[in-house]
Amino acid sequence: MQLKILTLANAGIYLEAGNRGILIDGVFRGREAGWSDLPPELYRKMLRKEAPFEKLTDLLFTHTHPDHYNADAVKRLYNEVLLSTFLPSLVMTGGVRTVRMLLGDIHAAAVSTRHEGDAFTDVIHCSYLIQYRDKAFWFAGDAELTEETANTVKSLWNHKISAGFFNPYQFVNRQSAEFIRELPFEELYMYHAPYPEEDGFGYYVLAEAVMRSAGTKFPGLKQLHPGETLQYTV
Repeated sequence: MQLKILTLANAGIYLEAGNRGILIDGVFRGREAGWSDLPPELYRKMLRKEAPFEKLTDLLFTHTHPDHYNADAVKRLYNEVLLSTFLPSLVMTGGVRTVRMLLGDIHAAAVSTRHEGDAFTDVIHCSYLIQYRDKAFWFAGDAELTEETANTVKSLWNHKISAGFFNPYQFVNRQSAEFIRELPFEELYMYHAPYPEEDGFGYYVLAEAVMRSAGTKFPGLKQLHPGETLQYTV
């Protein structure tokens, strides 16, 4: 059986396994903020559950910044396609640190994390540990990752993690880089890429700098671009 991970623009991920399809930060806009909008043709395919979204069942979001979340588009998907939807801003309040979900045969854990950057300390943010059979995957979103977060992940999954997905800033942030080196990731991926023609934040310049220094610091690191697909046998 195959588990498939498709990268969209920004931090968008579509993970498909068994009879379930999960979009993580996959319904977004963001061009006005220097990132990318979800292409209308991809959104139409989501609404119609056409390839590659035939099994789409669930929407998960790390937070509600526009490059990760489009409220109007999510509302329409929720109403017309009847997708389950998880927003940390509605659930992870009052000291809630971890929310576990069973999505068919997929185990998902939303782990409360701090949004990177002092300007965003009030943003309710989570990262996701997704587990299916003997595989586990970590999607960091825009988190500043700490030792506490690492300990939480270890308590949830005390095995090798098949792959970790991180944005470029997390490789240059001291705390986040320590998190990446501490946990037993079998593969490391750099994601959160806009379409090149919409790169208003200089993402690709930073990503190239990270890749140049990755050899000694993060061996095997791979850079992902929108539209790439990863497959795992489970």
